[in-house]
Amino acid sequence: MAKSRYPIPNQEMPGLNYEDHLDDLREFVLLVESLGIKISGTRIARYQSYYQALVEGLDDDEKIFQGISGKIFDNPKTDIQLYVLREVHELMWILKGLKKHLPKGVEEILKQVVGGRDFAALDKDSSSRNTQFELRIASYFCQAGYSVDMSNLTDIVATQDQTTYFVECKRVTSPGALSRRLKEAKKQLKTRLKRFALIPREFGVIAIDVTKVAFKHNGLTLGVTADNTRDIIQDQLKKIDEGLIKSGYALEQKNLLLTWLQIHIPALVINPNQCITRFSSYFVKNEELHGRSAEAFKKLQRVLHIGDVRDKREIPPKTLNFRKEVILPKGTLLGWDEEVLKGMLNSWHLEPRQNKHTVLEIVIDGEKTEFSFFELYLLLPNVSEEDRLKYSNNHMLARAELAARLIYQRSPYENV
Repeated sequence: MAKSRYPIPNQEMPGLNYEDHLDDLREFVLLVESLGIKISGTRIARYQSYYQALVEGLDDDEKIFQGISGKIFDNPKTDIQLYVLREVHELMWILKGLKKHLPKGVEEILKQVVGGRDFAALDKDSSSRNTQFELRIASYFCQAGYSVDMSNLTDIVATQDQTTYFVECKRVTSPGALSRRLKEAKKQLKTRLKRFALIPREFGVIAIDVTKVAFKHNGLTLGVTADNTRDIIQDQLKKIDEGLIKSGYALEQKNLLLTWLQIHIPALVINPNQCITRFSSYFVKNEELHGRSAEAFKKLQRVLHIGDVRDKREIPPKTLNFRKEVILPKGTLLGWDEEVLKGMLNSWHLEPRQNKHTVLEIVIDGEKTEFSFFELYLLLPNVSEEDRLKYSNNHMLARAELAARLIYQRSPYENV
C-alpha cells in the first residue's frame, strides 16, 4: 500500500495544446523528408493525421489506427490518446535535438525510426524503438550543444571542448536481459575507450531503457495526481537499482561514469484528469570517480538535466475550484463488494485484486456509476487513523462516507 498521501491539486499541469503537437509533427516530417526519407503510409503520418483530427474536432482515431481493438485497448479512445501521446512526445523531444544539431549518420537512424508498428506495446520487432531510444538519448547531447556522431560502432559519440562521451544505449524487457545487456555495454565501452591516455578525455556512459522491466505491459500507468505517477515510476527505478546492487553490478573502470536508467511511459492522472507522458531518469554513478573522471561527470550534469528546461509554449496552469460537498440523495443505492469492504474495515489492508475489479456500484436516479479496486487503493492512504477507527466501529457510516469520498476523489472540482 502506498505510504504517501497526495493532496488533490487545485491547478492543472502546464502543457501544450493540440496545435503545438501538430506543428512539431509537421516540422519533424519536413526535416525527415528533406533527408530523402519517405513518411507517407508510416506511423509518423498516422500520428500527424490523429492530431490534425484533434485540432479539427473530428472523432477519427479508430479509423486512423485500424486493427488494434481487442488487443491491449480496453478503453480505445483514452488508450489511443495515451499511446499516441507517448510516441509523439518522444518524437518532439528528438526534434528539439535535431533542430540544434544533425548527428553524423542520422539518416540511417531515422529510416529505422519511421518503421515499426504504431505503438511500442504492439511492436514485436523492437529494432525501430531501439533506434528511437538512441535518438532520444542523442537529443540530450544535441540540445546541450555537443557534436554527435551516430555512425560509429558505439551508439552515440558526443564531443564538446575536447571531452568525448561514448554512450551505449540498450532497451531491455526483463531483469535477466537487463543484467546481460549491462555486462555487454560495459564490455563494449571498455574496448572502445583509450585506456592509457596520459590525460583522459574519453568517458563512457551506459543508457538503459527499463520501461518494460518496470511495467511488463509496456503500456501506461495511472495515478491519483501527477506527483503520484512520478513517484510510482521513481519507485520502480529505485527497485531496479536495488536489484543491480544485490547482483554485484558495478562500474569498476574509472572512466565509465554512470549507468543511466530511463522509463518512458504515458500516464493517466485522475486529479485533475489529464493524459501526460513521463520521461523519468535514475542515475547510478560510479563511486570511484576522481580527477578528470569527476570533472567529466560534473560537466555531464548539464546534459542529464537538459529536460528540466520548460517549453516556452506551455499553457499556464488553470486554477480549479474544489467542490464544497458531495451529496448522496435519498434513494441512492450503494452496492459494495462486501468481501473487499469488510476485509478493509477489519484490517485496513486490501487483499490484492485486479485493478479493474469493481468494488462499488452507485445508482443515483437510475444512473449507475462503478468504482474500481484501484480507486479504493488510491483512496486508502488518505483515510486518517481517526476516520479508520470511526469507520471500523460503524460500518453503515463507512459505507456511505467512503462512497462519497470515492466520488470526490474522482470528481473533486466544480464545473469540470
